[in-house]
Amino acid sequence: MLARAGRVRDLVVHPRLPLVINGRKIGRGWLTLDFSYQEWRDGAWRTVYEDYKEVDTRESKLRRQIAEAIHGITIRVKT
Repeated sequence: MLARAGRVRDLVVHPRLPLVINGRKIGRGWLTLDFSYQEWRDGAWRTVYEDYKEVDTRESKLRRQIAEAIHGITIRVKT
């Protein structure tokens, strides 16, 4: 619906974000999210990362925080 209205574009299902610091992998070395897409907001296209969780574990929260710090992004979590 939002894509037809021209408010979102470039939908990616299960994008992977590398989790590497100083050449060392953190855990598996990546974080897999549910979606990423471009959203028209405030007069510009902005990348949105979303992750849907039925149960949000401590490990999931930590991996998201690491990804956000490495990549300078915010991940929206939907429960």
